[in-house]
Amino acid sequence: MNHDIEVSNTILMVYSVPVFLLLIAGIIVTVLGYAKEKKVLKLAGFVIVAIGFQLLLIELAIALYFNFIISLS
Repeated sequence: MNHDIEVSNTILMVYSVPVFLLLIAGIIVTVLGYAKEKKVLKLAGFVIVAIGFQLLLIELAIALYFNFIISLS
């Protein structure tokens, strides 16, 4: 049982790195958009952050599902 939990945690950590990088990139693009007062950069930053946040929520749902499946066994 502990092995299953460790494997699921490792999988989720591997998937969380690109999501984190995507969120950081979105925040940086948004800040640059406000610094340069470019409307397109602001919009692109918000879109990138929104996509990253949605991926984060999907990853959270998968983590809860993994924990539920592991708790059944």
